Amino acid sequence: MVANSFTEAFLKSGDVVLLGEMEHHSNIVPWQLACKKRGVKIKKLNLKNNGTVDLKMLKESIVEGVKLIACQHISNVTGLQNDIEEIVRICKKNNIYTFIDGAQAIAHQEVDVQNIDCDFYCFSGHKCFGPTGTGVLYGKQELLNAMPPYMGGGEMIESVSLKTSSWNRLPYKFEAGTPNIAGFIGLGQAFLYLKKIGLNEIQKLEKELSIVLYNEIKKINNIIIYSENEGGVPICTFNIKGLHGYDLGALLNEQGVCVRTGHLCAQPSTHLLNTNSFIRASLCFYNTKEEIYSFIERLKRANQILSK
Repeated sequence: MVANSFTEAFLKSGDVVLLGEMEHHSNIVPWQLACKKRGVKIKKLNLKNNGTVDLKMLKESIVEGVKLIACQHISNVTGLQNDIEEIVRICKKNNIYTFIDGAQAIAHQEVDVQNIDCDFYCFSGHKCFGPTGTGVLYGKQELLNAMPPYMGGGEMIESVSLKTSSWNRLPYKFEAGTPNIAGFIGLGQAFLYLKKIGLNEIQKLEKELSIVLYNEIKKINNIIIYSENEGGVPICTFNIKGLHGYDLGALLNEQGVCVRTGHLCAQPSTHLLNTNSFIRASLCFYNTKEEIYSFIERLKRANQILSK
């Protein structure tokens, strides 16, 4: 929605959008499609070796023509967190708009968009235990008012004639047609569920589990770890030297363990981190230490079988 409507309202041919190689495809492809239509250039956002935004290089990347930076709050590959507040501060100082993908942050920590002061912040509902097909977009009111509707239909109009139409007030201007009513009731319940547990309690539980996972997985022979225990979310992304992730994933699956394998919908990150695929073990507050020990035991068994 932002990629299409924002570029139409605010960008012109020759302008630049900065994107990093660690972004999820959902924060790359929409910009590619929209920018191609408008003649807007996409340039690389400089990253550190661990995949986070290099703030020093960011200042050097901001040249004439750069109008927007789109970046993730937390990586779905490494679990590491960008210094979003500082990124936004640098951008504001240089009159650059900011779009933050918060999908990986929203269920793990408090997010205060007013404190971050970004222009746009979005996340998908299923990342915080809501139904699929739901999501949230926060945007600065003056920007949303200036942007054209992304889709036309019922509810997003104020008046309609055969010659012209005018648009409803926010947020209805961007909510054409019958909404996913049941889905958003479910999303509301998911937020209440998280609130009841408490994000501080969730962070505490996930940190404890993450420490156990990293302490144990480091004992695996020939392990290559791309994430860090100090990351923003409790994931561990790894490979085992000489083995393909799909093979390990298949053997773990046979033992009742579910991991994610492949490029994790972040294909450019594989080139940045010098691999062709990843294995990702993802934890949440409902996991237990016993489940981690069970995963490690089965991973050792799969490693042993494939290494023969």
